[in-house]
Amino acid sequence: MNKKKIKFLCLGLLFIAFCIVLAFLRESAYLLFLASIVPLFIVPFIPDIRTNQHIKPSKGDNGIRIYQATTNGKQTSDQVVIEFKPGKIQWNKNLLLFSPVHIAKTLPKHIIPEVASLSVLKYDLMLKNGKIGIQLKHLIERSTSFSFTLNEVNRLILSIEDIKNLHAGMNMALGNTASKSKQLQA
Repeated sequence: MNKKKIKFLCLGLLFIAFCIVLAFLRESAYLLFLASIVPLFIVPFIPDIRTNQHIKPSKGDNGIRIYQATTNGKQTSDQVVIEFKPGKIQWNKNLLLFSPVHIAKTLPKHIIPEVASLSVLKYDLMLKNGKIGIQLKHLIERSTSFSFTLNEVNRLILSIEDIKNLHAGMNMALGNTASKSKQLQA
């Protein structure tokens, strides 16, 4: 929630309290009515319920694992696998967020038998607060034509190149703003 919304929310709450106090002091029904209408205008500034799911890999067998896939058991490939038990991902959320720091270079000891995998495309990814976000609504739309349901999915497969390009784009954007601020200082 940004500071402007917090400011409007606080001002609205103060105005409601002011109207209620003034309504009791002046014994005015109009001020009480005004205090009951103002919350309708405050609703757009109330913070949303958590709409993102943050995932962290866990060491146990019942958690979520994020690792770089291997080819022929020796070399690392250009794919990242997010592995989980079916039903672990909350598909009603907007974003599935994970940190690129959590990507393990080694395979886990016990791999969950494959039920269904979904590939994550470049346009499904976004960067939010330094974390990689997967837009779940795109995956839901693509999976409607599949023979399995989302509750059966246990793997998401991403391309490392897409993740690197996403981070490179962010670093370039940060570099451009830093160079502009240096130019303004000179």
